[in-house]
Amino acid sequence: NKLREVVLEKRFEGSKNTDLQEVLIKAALLDIFYRTRIPANNIVPIARHIEAMNIDERLYNEEIDVDLVNDIAYGTSKYKKKIFEKEKEDAEDLNIQISNVYSFASKYCSWHNPEYPIADSYSKGMLFYINKADPFYKIGGVKTPSKVSLNDYRVFYEMYMAFKKRYFGNTPDISNKKIDTFLWKYAQNKIIDLNKNN
Repeated sequence: NKLREVVLEKRFEGSKNTDLQEVLIKAALLDIFYRTRIPANNIVPIARHIEAMNIDERLYNEEIDVDLVNDIAYGTSKYKKKIFEKEKEDAEDLNIQISNVYSFASKYCSWHNPEYPIADSYSKGMLFYINKADPFYKIGGVKTPSKVSLNDYRVFYEMYMAFKKRYFGNTPDISNKKIDTFLWKYAQNKIIDLNKNN
């Protein structure tokens, strides 16, 4: 894991996204190291999409652009999108789709700028279940977020920051990377516990 992180840091840190080959290398590395399960024939269209977006100004801005992850994940029809039936009503309510590159998009942004928290199945799942046990966030202060609502990065980011404030408020210098790791390890431990109890 450490070696992978060193490789990704060297490739991503301060890098631009205006050269298609460079974007493709970074996308492929992320897919391999994180097992994001992007079909091989989707990697090139995703890289073309990112390169065409001219994202660098938005990506490296001091203020996080919460729409950037959504724009990468949902901004093109060139790769697969689907809505699962059981989640369709929620998705329509939020005007979002389920994209198989949403997690990849958050990781792509996060490796360029660690202020972007990673939205994957572990972090979304843990935030959802912790919020269920100890409500610390509601969408617009009204609606309790569903699992599918966390596929809108605007909702995910707000909920993540509310979680950070609630549980790490006394350690304001803690990085999002450390919280990402905490959520991932916590989820892993929960999965191990559930498997033992079955």
